[in-house]
Amino acid sequence: MVAGDKLLRRFNYWRTSPQIPTVKYNYGAACVADKIADQLERQHQPCKAISPTAPEAQFSNYTEQLSECQIDVNTIKDGALIMECGSLEVDVVHFNFTKSQFVKYFKNTKYTTANFGAKHDLVVVVLATETPGGKFCKSTSGAQFVPNKVFVGFSAVVVAMFLEGFVGLFY
Repeated sequence: MVAGDKLLRRFNYWRTSPQIPTVKYNYGAACVADKIADQLERQHQPCKAISPTAPEAQFSNYTEQLSECQIDVNTIKDGALIMECGSLEVDVVHFNFTKSQFVKYFKNTKYTTANFGAKHDLVVVVLATETPGGKFCKSTSGAQFVPNKVFVGFSAVVVAMFLEGFVGLFY
C-alpha cells in the first residue's frame, strides 16, 4: 500500500539519479491530495482513460477540497495534480509515474514540493512550486475559493491535471 512519505522518498531518490533536486513535503498539497482522493472514493468514481489533450474543464469539483484545506486559490496556479489508477504498491505507482507520458513533470525542477494521497485504487499527487502562485498556502482571509478553470489531461494509467488550469503532466 502506498504511504505518502515512502513514495516521496522513492521519488526523491529517483530525481537524484539524473541530478534533479529533491522535493520537500508540502502540507497544503498533502491536504488537497487527501481530500480529492477522499471525494473520489465517496463518489465511487472509477478512473477513466481519456486523451491527454482533453479540453479545458471547470475545476468546480474540487473547490470544496481547497476550501476544506483553507488553500488560497492564488497559490495553486503553478501547481500540478496527477491521479493514477491501479495498484497502490509503491513500486507499481513509481513505475507508472516515471515511465508514463507525464514523466517530464516529475523531472521538472520548478516543482520543489509535493505530496500524495491514496484511497483503494487511486493515488493523487500534488506537485507545487516555491513561487507565490504554486505554494498551496493557506488563506489568511477565510474567503471562498472558486478556481475558474483547469486543464485536464488523462491517460490509461495516469490522470493529470494542472492547477491554473491543471495541465497534463509528466515527461
